[in-house]
Amino acid sequence: WADPAPNGVALDSVDLCIGSDLVYYDRAHADLAALLARVLAAARPGARALLMSRLRIAHRDSGGQVVHRPTPDGSGFEGCSLQRFMEEELPAEGLCARVVQPIPGGGDEGDPSFFFYEVKLAA
Repeated sequence: WADPAPNGVALDSVDLCIGSDLVYYDRAHADLAALLARVLAAARPGARALLMSRLRIAHRDSGGQVVHRPTPDGSGFEGCSLQRFMEEELPAEGLCARVVQPIPGGGDEGDPSFFFYEVKLAA
């Protein structure tokens, strides 16, 4: 995420970025927030990023492995990496995020663990 944009990418012509499942539990995402800020600052006025994320709970086994399983009821936002990303890491880079509701089709058959966010430069 910290690498510069490729020379052939004309960021000033960007008006929409789309991403899915970029934020996971137990990790910081400050580099991703900084990258989104650089792209949106260089993009056309009013540019935005649309991010679809699924809330996951980290399950640790005794061998040091972490498996991220979707939450069956949409719970798990409190204290997770997604909350830190939306409420701390994005604002630290001058960005704001809001939940876009509803998700067309509700994710997987109405699965409440899916969230769709719009990220923009803070006003």
